[in-house]
Amino acid sequence: MEKTAEQSSQKRIARAGFFWNAVYAGLNAVQSAILLFAIARKYDITVAGIISIGFAIGTLAAIMARYGIRNYQVTDVHEEFRFPDYFLSRIISITGTLLVAAGYLAFMTFSGRYSPEKGLIIFEIVLLKIEGTFEEVYVGRLQQKGRLDIGARIAALRLCGSTLVVFAAIWVIPSLPVCLMLGIIMEILLDVILLPTCRRYADFSVSPLNKKAAGNLLKVGASLCIGTALYNYAGNAPKYLVDMYLTDRMQAVCGYVMMPMFVLSILNTFVMQPAVKGLGDAWNSDRGVFQRKVIRHILLISVLSVVVLCAGLVIGLPILSVLYKTDLQPYKKEFLVLMAGGGLYTISAYLIVLLTTMRRQVGIVWGCAAAALIYLALGGQMIQRMGFIGACWIYIIANAVMNGIYLLFLKTGKQRQTAGVTEEPESYGE
Repeated sequence: MEKTAEQSSQKRIARAGFFWNAVYAGLNAVQSAILLFAIARKYDITVAGIISIGFAIGTLAAIMARYGIRNYQVTDVHEEFRFPDYFLSRIISITGTLLVAAGYLAFMTFSGRYSPEKGLIIFEIVLLKIEGTFEEVYVGRLQQKGRLDIGARIAALRLCGSTLVVFAAIWVIPSLPVCLMLGIIMEILLDVILLPTCRRYADFSVSPLNKKAAGNLLKVGASLCIGTALYNYAGNAPKYLVDMYLTDRMQAVCGYVMMPMFVLSILNTFVMQPAVKGLGDAWNSDRGVFQRKVIRHILLISVLSVVVLCAGLVIGLPILSVLYKTDLQPYKKEFLVLMAGGGLYTISAYLIVLLTTMRRQVGIVWGCAAAALIYLALGGQMIQRMGFIGACWIYIIANAVMNGIYLLFLKTGKQRQTAGVTEEPESYGE
């Protein structure tokens, strides 16, 4: 009877975790869409372009601050590293990221590529995105202890609160930088209030701090950090190319036609994030179960991607044109190419989870580095010769190459395991 009650409780927790993670993923994916909706009606389209590239840069900064450690932390079933190690490493990664972002934006501003206002707006978006990375180390700890529901709920409430504050402020406050600052303040306040409420579910003691262990964790996560940063760059590469070679107006158009990809991002997170711990457990206990889970997940993601693409063909551009007060019908071809590339990008996100679970994260670096090299070598030429559509085609090519490399590393990782060659990471937690 007690066992049945415990199983029932675990199912309720799992369902709640799925729900709140879905809410958070949805909010995270549509945050820029919601704010762009208000900005398209309050400001000129060039401001929308600044916000679009700002969210691309802010998301990349958040990826760097996370250091690719979230899934590693969740799948660290033997706790090779302690929570204080994850905490200290996150403080270090956040500080380093802020310094890099500030230096980059200062260079772009003083070189004349960005106006001072554009540089300030983008830096505030960076702060808005990075604040959540501090919270994430606590959310990751909760998921590691089987309470994703608690952590995801806190993340969802924090993101919802800050987004609503900025959205409302845009309509009543003339200064966009002031609106963004209010959102940053709201995020900090909500985390200060909400995070202490979940201490009974997991040990959040941050002492004693072990600099050596935190340094070793950063070394272990270096490939994940580089890989996920390059991966995010690959996902937003069309925006970076437009920012470098075209106008802020075209940047707004690029942001609009890429908007439906948030649906793919949400659906992928529905499948992926709640399943991370289960994949880690299966990899460490039953490889047959692990393989069946992988096949089922990839098939589901592929089907969902096709459904979203078909829906986008029918209703995508007309709805976007109405929402953002911009005629997007001339960009139908670009839209379809980007959606196809988005499907490939979504599948690659799941493959990254598998590589992390199998501790083959070096493959992430190789795959993303190959995609980045393709963009750097060919992106400028294609966008200058073909315009916006050139950035769209290079998006498909780079994502296809990236997926191929990931699959190669997954195959070789499985072969090494079958041959009895284990790749357990060295323990640095002591």
